[in-house]
Amino acid sequence: MTHFADPDRRSHCLTGATGFVGAALALEILKQTSDPVSCIVRGNASGESPSQRLLSALTDTVRGSGDLYDSTRIDRGCSAVEGDLVSPRCGVDPDRLGGISDFWHCAASLKFSNEDRDEIFEHNVEGTRHAIELARAIGCKHFHYISTAYVAGSSEGLIAEGPAKSKSALNNCYEESKFEAERVVAESGLPFRIIRPSIVIGYSSTRWSSSDSGFYGYIKKVAQLYQLLESQGKASLLPEITVPGDPNARLNLVPVDLVARIAVQTGLSESAERYFHICSGASPTLGEMQSHIMPQVGFGGPWISRRPAGGAHPEYGQLIEEGMTFYKSYLTGVKEFSRENTLAAIGVDEAPEPVTLDELSEYALRFLKDSQLLPSHQQVAPSPRLDTTPRATWPSPG
Repeated sequence: MTHFADPDRRSHCLTGATGFVGAALALEILKQTSDPVSCIVRGNASGESPSQRLLSALTDTVRGSGDLYDSTRIDRGCSAVEGDLVSPRCGVDPDRLGGISDFWHCAASLKFSNEDRDEIFEHNVEGTRHAIELARAIGCKHFHYISTAYVAGSSEGLIAEGPAKSKSALNNCYEESKFEAERVVAESGLPFRIIRPSIVIGYSSTRWSSSDSGFYGYIKKVAQLYQLLESQGKASLLPEITVPGDPNARLNLVPVDLVARIAVQTGLSESAERYFHICSGASPTLGEMQSHIMPQVGFGGPWISRRPAGGAHPEYGQLIEEGMTFYKSYLTGVKEFSRENTLAAIGVDEAPEPVTLDELSEYALRFLKDSQLLPSHQQVAPSPRLDTTPRATWPSPG
């Protein structure tokens, strides 16, 4: 039996709500609308129920973001439905959901190595097929797929908001899986929107993040290299070590609260377009970022360079190559992401501004401090941007 959404009311189903971007997206739907949100959530090995996992993730996100909120809005507006992406229809009986107007598919594996290829494709490609099966069964009118702007891989120049074209430009299994998942969505026959954030960082209000991938994964690898060198009494070598990359390339970074806000605005818009980039404007170069951030966080290096991995210390080259495979798309090539469709949908005034070097240092410091990876000699100066003072209020439920 196929269910059909009430034409006079929107309702939402979301995967990935216990993840970094998914939790922000769930809360943003509640913030912008009075619509109900059903979140597909797995239980876990420790016996925590889907409802407990969802509440924990949303509560942590609210605290980290610094937002004021009406707790009854989460209790009344957001519910957990047990399911799993690896099962047909995500293991969910469509009768449990009824008619859903908007299906948001955000869940994904962030692994990238070849040894995890089967798992990555099972979650990111087959999982997308299963989400589409469920969306079709519940009569969804809009299927929103959260992908990544880096399906562009190592392509350079202006990256259009349209179908990804060059599979040969992809750098790792994660990018391949998102490329294939986009194709599955586009060929599904459902009305769809593919939303592509660039590199997602923490909340603009507090710099908090629950993620250790992307920008934070790179910072974490540098911190681990620093700890290794420090344990060998060689921390002073870090400024002499190089990471292969293009110092003129630019990292396109966007705070998670802006990703969630723009994703929902785009999803609820009347735009007839199908592909949307959520990206900032012109960002600093990698060379500028490295020279500003590394001294600020107390590492002093390594430096992105066109020289071989390790630079003056090739004995660390293999370690660097193994640790930085995922970041090749970020460290090489000069690319710019078109935002024409997105800005037409949300308005130019809503466009994310580039993250400044000082702001980026604060994001890095907050992550290192929260992860207990900050060098022992590094002191973090008090900053109003690094506290958790509530900065926003939620609308009352409609």
